[in-house]
Amino acid sequence: MAVAREELTAEAALERVEELAGEHIESIAIEEGGRLLIRLAGKELPIVCRAIRDDAELSFKYLVYVTATDFEDRIEAVYFLRSINHQLTADLRVDLDRERPTLPSVSSIWRTACWHERETYDFFGIIYTGHPELNRILTGVKGGVHPLRKDEQPHRVRRQEWKWDKASPPLRLPGEPDRKTRS
Repeated sequence: MAVAREELTAEAALERVEELAGEHIESIAIEEGGRLLIRLAGKELPIVCRAIRDDAELSFKYLVYVTATDFEDRIEAVYFLRSINHQLTADLRVDLDRERPTLPSVSSIWRTACWHERETYDFFGIIYTGHPELNRILTGVKGGVHPLRKDEQPHRVRRQEWKWDKASPPLRLPGEPDRKTRS
């Protein structure tokens, strides 16, 4: 038998977040579709994350994704959270310095953050202090190149056509155009 759950509205969730962590938040609003948008300072991130995860009324136990956005003057770290019990979503956003983007890790709060923070470090260069294994995960690039930053110029590899040195070229079907004329 299914237990009926009392749905928490976005307005009630906003008030509850302000009660729990109001002094740690720069701003909070409700976006279109009922998504909470919470802006905070980087050093406050673990405090706010733990508060909204552990509160029985909010229950933001699911970290969906961690990413970043590179603007001309700053880098913005974005954490997408979901409360499955109440069908609510929240975005935590933190503005970071472009020259040395640093944030405390939340991998001790959500285990999935370990992978997401490594990926964001790899692509944007955000340093997560306290991360258990902060190293490149996808690009394998050596040095300080982070490909999704706007000021980076990644090395491009020019594509070469296949050379048919000792193999006969593939046969074309009747009516098929020559490969050189196709786009």
